[in-house]
Amino acid sequence: PPEKNESSVLEISKLKGSMIEIKEADNIAFEGITFENTRGNAVSAQNVENITISDCTFKNIGVDALSFTGTALAETDKNYWQRQNVDAAYNCEVSDNIFFNIGGHAVVMDGGNVDTLTPGNNVIKNNIFNRCAQTIKNYETIKLLGCGNSILNNNISCASFSAIRHYGNDHVISYNEIYNVIQETDDCGAIYCGRNTVQRGTVISYNYLHDLYSTEELPFAHQPAIYWDDNQTGMKAEYNIIKDAKINIYTNGVDNNFSNNTSINIKKTNMDIKNGGAASNANTEQSTFAGHIANESLYFEKYANLSDIISSADITAPSLAKYNILKDNLNVAGTGADGIGGNTQTYGTVSNNTNSSDMSIFVDAANQDYRVKNSSAYAATVLNEDFDIEKIGVVSNNAFNTEKVTLAAPFNGEKTNADKIHFVWNYALGATSYKITVAKDANFENIVASKEVFYNYADIDVERDSSRYYWKVEARNTSREFAASWQSDVYSFVNGEKISVTAGLNADNTVSVNVINNFYEDGKNADVYIAQYDGGGRLLAVNKAEVALDYMTETVLTENDVDLSISSQAAKVKIFVWEGETPLADPTSVK
Repeated sequence: PPEKNESSVLEISKLKGSMIEIKEADNIAFEGITFENTRGNAVSAQNVENITISDCTFKNIGVDALSFTGTALAETDKNYWQRQNVDAAYNCEVSDNIFFNIGGHAVVMDGGNVDTLTPGNNVIKNNIFNRCAQTIKNYETIKLLGCGNSILNNNISCASFSAIRHYGNDHVISYNEIYNVIQETDDCGAIYCGRNTVQRGTVISYNYLHDLYSTEELPFAHQPAIYWDDNQTGMKAEYNIIKDAKINIYTNGVDNNFSNNTSINIKKTNMDIKNGGAASNANTEQSTFAGHIANESLYFEKYANLSDIISSADITAPSLAKYNILKDNLNVAGTGADGIGGNTQTYGTVSNNTNSSDMSIFVDAANQDYRVKNSSAYAATVLNEDFDIEKIGVVSNNAFNTEKVTLAAPFNGEKTNADKIHFVWNYALGATSYKITVAKDANFENIVASKEVFYNYADIDVERDSSRYYWKVEARNTSREFAASWQSDVYSFVNGEKISVTAGLNADNTVSVNVINNFYEDGKNADVYIAQYDGGGRLLAVNKAEVALDYMTETVLTENDVDLSISSQAAKVKIFVWEGETPLADPTSVK
């Protein structure tokens, strides 16, 4: 860095593997530990039980912060491209932690047994996730696998890909606040699963999903809040609030249920229910279905309608997207068209879905309370005033301890000389966006530019007029429960040519040369050269003056400083200002 800072610390990690590895061990607790600055995983666990990780901080992790996996593979759905482990983890808890600036997944949790439908009872709850999957862009913040695990009361923000991707059966994903995710990826959802007719029974409920836009407009722009992809079946989403998204729900599968949800400002498509896609495990026919389940009778007993669906000839035509339920949903102030396909109307249940433009029906929209007032006609079908809104999001004492925004470039007092300035600052824990402001005064009354960005940099056009400019960055968090903004310090820089040169040809065939030091406050010793060339570009003569340039003071060269007379043979005259071998200004042509 150009500035000296004796307190700065430079840390470089050489560790490729995990900081901690746990294999076939039980009953271990990690509490109050900070894991940071590593190239690999922080903690990796295999075939474990009763592992608790709480009140820890995971920061600047190269790959995954936490990874719970197994070694034995499931027989159920063994041809699926994302084959499950069995017995990877049981009764493990990840709670009250902070995950910030993670390169890959924040948490991979694989637990339970899909062959026996034994729940893992693993819980991920009351955590704060901010800026995960930052280097491995197609990793989700949380990857959930297995059977019977839960993701509860988390605050998840700023991810290039999905917040949650789940595989397996009978998971619960509830009471989470998810926002500013799917920022850099198309064809993915904030909560995603897909391409499977065996993995069933997961319930997505009471979540608040909002601000689900990419940082740049994408041509496909297929970014649903909830995405049940390619013939995914047996999922349920109820009593969620979805605001500011391209699409609230997308599925081309069968036997899915989207009911009692509230959507606000859906831009592209409201309930995008297509007429079907192909499941990659090809288990949509009775003749092949048994080969994908270790215990078919167990599955048919657990999922009451599964046997009828599989044995029916209707399932051999997944393009019909049958048996879906879409009812009692409320869509407010949306500009997207309704997307329910015709076959869904014919072969599914579609009832009492309402569109409205009345934002006054909400309890407190200005503060992101999108419960419907009990006096509204819609109160009986979606979240209303009787529901405790504080149940959504982190409910423990965990909270953002916001980090200061530290400005990096231009550094304070730097002298720049560019039409477009590249501003850089640090990523701050808790921030979901940044507002940079550039002004010509320290009170920011004469604003030159103001720009909101999602990243820790911005390119802004600034005049090269040798003026002093001031800049600051405001960090913002758009969470319902942690909404805040906080300011950086103010830095200044001077933008313009270091040395400005004006010169002219006088009537007596001499030149006048004026030099101003706009840049170096301590002054500058410089060499001024007057170079003469003939018509062929050959150098005829060079006259040199050594001068001391004071800050912001015009220096006028005279005959006492340098020979200013021009030869009659000179076709071109140029003025150069150098310090040693370094040019301080662009050449100035006189003739």
